Amino acid sequence: MGLIVRGLIKRGGVWWVRVAVPADSRAAIGKTELLESLRTGDAAEAVRLATPIIAKFKQQIANARGQIYAPPPPNEPLTAALIEARVEAWERRAIRDAEVAYINGEAAPLVGDAKAERSEFLYALSQPDAAAKVQQFKDRMAEALGVPINHRALDQQQFQFWFREAWRAVERAKERFAAGDFSEAEDEAGEAAEGSQSVPTAVEKPTKGKSASKGGMTLGGLLETFLRQENPPEAADIKRAWRLFTEFVGDKTLATDIKPEIGADFLAKLRGLPKTRKPEIVKLPFLQAIDAWDGAKIAPKTVWKTFGHIKRVFAYAAKVELIVKDPMAPVKNEKPTRRNRVKKRQDYDPDEIQRLFLCPLFTGFSGKVDQGYRDKKGDQVVKDGKFWLPILALWHGARQDEFVSARLSEIKVMDGITYFDWRQRGLKTEESARELPIHPIMKKLGWGEYVADMTAKKQEYLFPDLMHDPENPKRAADRFSKWFGYWQDKNGFTSNHYDFHAFRHTFQRACRDCDVDNHIGDLLTGRKTPGTATDYGKGASLSTLARALAKVNYPTFPLAKYEPPN
Repeated sequence: MGLIVRGLIKRGGVWWVRVAVPADSRAAIGKTELLESLRTGDAAEAVRLATPIIAKFKQQIANARGQIYAPPPPNEPLTAALIEARVEAWERRAIRDAEVAYINGEAAPLVGDAKAERSEFLYALSQPDAAAKVQQFKDRMAEALGVPINHRALDQQQFQFWFREAWRAVERAKERFAAGDFSEAEDEAGEAAEGSQSVPTAVEKPTKGKSASKGGMTLGGLLETFLRQENPPEAADIKRAWRLFTEFVGDKTLATDIKPEIGADFLAKLRGLPKTRKPEIVKLPFLQAIDAWDGAKIAPKTVWKTFGHIKRVFAYAAKVELIVKDPMAPVKNEKPTRRNRVKKRQDYDPDEIQRLFLCPLFTGFSGKVDQGYRDKKGDQVVKDGKFWLPILALWHGARQDEFVSARLSEIKVMDGITYFDWRQRGLKTEESARELPIHPIMKKLGWGEYVADMTAKKQEYLFPDLMHDPENPKRAADRFSKWFGYWQDKNGFTSNHYDFHAFRHTFQRACRDCDVDNHIGDLLTGRKTPGTATDYGKGASLSTLARALAKVNYPTFPLAKYEPPN
């Protein structure tokens, strides 16, 4: 879906207002963008709600500049700062739209003549005279700036350079998405606009001591200096951590005012940060979100990583003498061990199993097969990877990437038992290399016919509809994981506790409920059983594993009824 109002974006099925903060106002506001959830997934309602919020954000920016916001007349000059901010906002929107398009199948990798044409386009876009070489360059630039096509700002070389670099960042992101790599989707957005000057320049040496602003460098200024000079690949994570910290201490606090006790207090509060995607909680400031939420908190490892970003920025500031002493150095931030981590996920209860597998993906959907999230009711049931993976995970407890990258050659039959043979595949642990029988219920669901069809088509992978990269098998799993997360949001499973890995927890609980021996359950799921006794005579026969797996049952599973053997 295209952008229907400038500043309106969609995340996880919910519309948000996002307005970029111009470079000349970031130090005062303490942020690079202003965000607010509209708490609706309806586009028409979002348009109605967005207008006053966008106006509020623009007024906030104007107040930071000490002037009243008013859009410039068509042929009056825009300020350089405003143009920079609009280019940055366009870049972020374009990358976000591209990410969603590749995840839900609306976009696909180019081949043949289209791929060659794209290569020529990327070369032209990289040239200094791209405005003359690239078709519709000025049209796209005018859209980004919100000006008519004849506005004189479009002819300024400096502004053309900013937009060209932003467009190139968008195209780089598209190439990653086409390859199934979504790991840096947040990092890409904004890099060109934030780091660009009128022409490419060498990295400037940071000014020692106080900044040019009166009274010293603000926290916002310190972060911008760090990002500009260090250019860290995890910039998006650092920005999110810094936003929490500035909300805690105040966005206009000077870096020199931060003391170790402030860092210790922030770390203590950080441990209570909610772990939820609910918009009404996510939109709240740091301390208010903590007070409003009585559910699960973020994991200790997340706390450790977040505070580690804060420590890293202050360590940099002390190193280049932007501050006299690192206030975070005395604050201990120990990496949590596996023993003291809190439980991240929980299993699906019987009602949730029934609700999940009655969704249109499994019972019938409408719309295009290769696009979207199959969340609208209809009469299509397509038994491909997106259909089979949740079912396989529920009834077998294997890891997501084990199923995603499975090959047809790994499905074998011995003594009448059909099974996955993963003994030769490089998996997560030694225990993961195993034989896994296929549950009897799969026959009722049409699994045998599916495998026969893939075999007749001479497919290499069991699920060829997923994007596979032989050089990086995890990319297909990462792509499906993103898609499944959006699918869960569309179907009401919005808690962070319910990701694909929750099926594994559900299976382990079912093993206990169905009197499957703990050690046999660990052999089925590829886990190491605690203790040394199991090191003697490792494993179990395929028939033993098959008999144990046949005990597992979910009475509320709605797609087929199964009665375990006596």
